[in-house]
Amino acid sequence: MPVCWKARAVLPKRDAQALSDALEQLEPTPVVSAFELGERGLWEVEAFFTEQPNEDNLLNRFGVTMRVIPIEDENWVARAHSKACRLSRRAASSSTAATRQAASRQTRSA
Repeated sequence: MPVCWKARAVLPKRDAQALSDALEQLEPTPVVSAFELGERGLWEVEAFFTEQPNEDNLLNRFGVTMRVIPIEDENWVARAHSKACRLSRRAASSSTAATRQAASRQTRSA
């Protein structure tokens, strides 16, 4: 079951600032963040709600299409750690295989 809902839009900076300001006027006020996406001049605006917002209502109210997704209760630290461990094992495995191949080539050429 979702613990909250995230509405997201990607916009040019000026539009992102206006949307952020408008979202912060809602009652109850969602948690709002806006940040730049690289150097293309686009910004991502996220608003976190305790109740599921209706995408059509957001579009009608703000004139911007916002994608709404559920945020599930999850241990993000454990998930990130697990992923990092898998990537580390994969990198070590690749490194070991490359070392074996190089040693095999050296043995053959000697």
